Amino acid sequence: MHRQKRRSIWKSGIKSIVLCSAVGLAVTFLSTVFFTAFIYIAMDDMSLGNVFAVISSTSGAYVSAYICGKHRRKNGLAEGTACGFIIYAVLGMGAIASGVWTINIKMLLRLAVSGAVGGVCGVNSKRPKNLTD
Repeated sequence: MHRQKRRSIWKSGIKSIVLCSAVGLAVTFLSTVFFTAFIYIAMDDMSLGNVFAVISSTSGAYVSAYICGKHRRKNGLAEGTACGFIIYAVLGMGAIASGVWTINIKMLLRLAVSGAVGGVCGVNSKRPKNLTD
């Protein structure tokens, strides 16, 4: 019997961008939980809350684009920007659903730029050993 080869998820641009954006959202969530615990345990006030929120969201966009660029090995700038935009859209929908209107154009630009930087760094990084096409 002939074994059929499965097509890699990294061949499809849309699927890989959505998967990497989900990973970036998980990184954003985990870093937000970490910073929240840090503020609760180590700090008395919320003076650095906005800074930690910016760090959480930009790190999620960077990581998602880096993973996408590292495995796709092409179009790092465009696909990284797309990852940042998807993360912005999901965070924006969450903000609208909760009634908080803090999502603005600066956040979109911040996520798009950090995603683009992550995509370029991922494309220009060393290729993973176990990556098969």
